[in-house]
Amino acid sequence: GSVGVKYAGKMGGMDFKAGAGYDNENNTALVGGHIALKHASGFNIAYNYGKKHARDASDGGAGASGAADDPSWWRLIGGYQATMNSFGQTDIHLEYAESDTHAQDGNEAEVIRIGITQSLDSIGAKMGLDYARIEFSDAAATDFNDIDAVVFETTFNF
Repeated sequence: GSVGVKYAGKMGGMDFKAGAGYDNENNTALVGGHIALKHASGFNIAYNYGKKHARDASDGGAGASGAADDPSWWRLIGGYQATMNSFGQTDIHLEYAESDTHAQDGNEAEVIRIGITQSLDSIGAKMGLDYARIEFSDAAATDFNDIDAVVFETTFNF
């Protein structure tokens, strides 16, 4: 079964959103939540967190006792949205995220991402450019540091 709650509203000059959820399926529990604030000026910030727990024999589940695949992750994003030109809204964002114990104990990752997206209202499209730096290490002490990714995005609305 699952359960979730969400709230959205305004507080002064701020738009506010929050939510939390819980899901339990096949001896695996997933819990997470988020909160986001956007000021009338266009500045915004958001945070989300999630954790997965595979129930093993030690806590009444069917999995092998001592199962260690219980990943968690969190992400913090800040940005600015405004109409800076005649094309449409511009969105500038910066993100930091971490993931621990992904797929197995000892796997950890960090991501730093910065990007800009420009709406093209006259043709119903938007274009974006993101740069990300990714660092990953696993249980065998293999490090994949300084992985750089550049993403160019174009979206058309039909």
